[in-house]
Amino acid sequence: MMENESGLKFSEMKNPIYRALENQLRLEFEWAYADKNLYSISWIAVHLKTLSNEDLRKLEILLKEDLEKIKDRKLSSLLNTEFILGLCFATEVFYKKRKVSNMLLSSLNLILSEAEKRNWLNNHEFASLVLRSLSNINEFNEIIQAALSWIMEKYKEFTKNRDYEKAIDCLYGLDVKKTDLELEENVLQEIIQHIDGISDETLAKLCIIFKNKKFAIIFIRELERRLEEEFKNSLSPSLERGLREIISLMNSTYPQEAIKSIIDAKVKEGKTWAGHISVENKGISIKQIPELGELPRINPKFHALAFKALDIHNRSSAIMLNKDEFLRMKEVFNASKKGYLGVRRKEYQIILLMTSITSFFTFIFFPEIVLKILALDYRTVIALIQELVQDPIKIVIKVIIECWIPGISIWLWIWLVRILYFLRKGGEVSILELFKFMPLLGYLVKKLLSAEDGD
Repeated sequence: MMENESGLKFSEMKNPIYRALENQLRLEFEWAYADKNLYSISWIAVHLKTLSNEDLRKLEILLKEDLEKIKDRKLSSLLNTEFILGLCFATEVFYKKRKVSNMLLSSLNLILSEAEKRNWLNNHEFASLVLRSLSNINEFNEIIQAALSWIMEKYKEFTKNRDYEKAIDCLYGLDVKKTDLELEENVLQEIIQHIDGISDETLAKLCIIFKNKKFAIIFIRELERRLEEEFKNSLSPSLERGLREIISLMNSTYPQEAIKSIIDAKVKEGKTWAGHISVENKGISIKQIPELGELPRINPKFHALAFKALDIHNRSSAIMLNKDEFLRMKEVFNASKKGYLGVRRKEYQIILLMTSITSFFTFIFFPEIVLKILALDYRTVIALIQELVQDPIKIVIKVIIECWIPGISIWLWIWLVRILYFLRKGGEVSILELFKFMPLLGYLVKKLLSAEDGD
């Protein structure tokens, strides 16, 4: 449990989705190496936060193999998007490590120049990824400027034709050079209305490049929902946690028989993982492989993009609060929410005290007002009505002068009681709601608002 300067106590843990995604990328990294797939392994390497020396060695082996192909083949036979992008991503990784070779730079420049002559192989996403991966490497400045101009034209074309997935592909590359370029709000609203129809990769790209916080939270939540659905069968922490517990016990001074008794007790408690393992001779055996549902698909492109998106939006960790600390945070949030008057326990008690005071005065004056009304005979009522018809302003002023103290007390009491009832479960009240709760004035506000809605 940690504590910040304000005294708020919290625990930080790794987001299970983020952890599962990282594990999946590590698995896909090894798969790409075994498959000798430079495109996939270098794409993963670009997005992983840390790379070991062994990871870099494997990447370098595949890179050298692809560079050998450039020597042995004609240039036209190498104009394949995945082959070229594999070199681009590997260049990005090794350039950051200051380990990029002149041979790689010159070979890639030659291939990209040929791709530019061929209209970027008529592939907007290919040109966009080239732009994004090489934009900070001075040796490719001419290529980058050419790609930038071509992609910008494609972006305008796709936006005009309302082909938003392709427009987002272009924007993903343009974002590194045109940081102020964004989709218009009406376009975003349209995308949100059809959010189920956009691809996983497009959604992840949106989360990475998005700067509008109003919409970003919608896209990142949808991305997390899709990842939870994909990884729901691989997020089984019970077996992992159980193995950790048993290993911890085995590394302690606990006798083996005691550990077996603990496992038996876990089985009786209904812990399914305990029935799948046994402890023998300071070793752990898995007696029965637990059934798993559908496992995540091998999809390094989407998984790497999603991993980066979660990291950018600070979704790599989750903060845990106990109930009291959560209520404190909720009070602070309500008190600072724009357009609302946050009501913490202290403010609620003040409103309650004011209501009690006004209730006291109201009950003092109320009987007096009732008695005055009951004492009126029909002649007095007729005279008041006639006077009201002849000079209504005079009568209103007269009533205000004679009854303003009890009248205001009753009015204030009714207003505060309405507020207290609304906040009886805690929370917040908007400034507009405060006006609506006012006797008489609230009625006028509601009428005006309903009239505006009708127009």
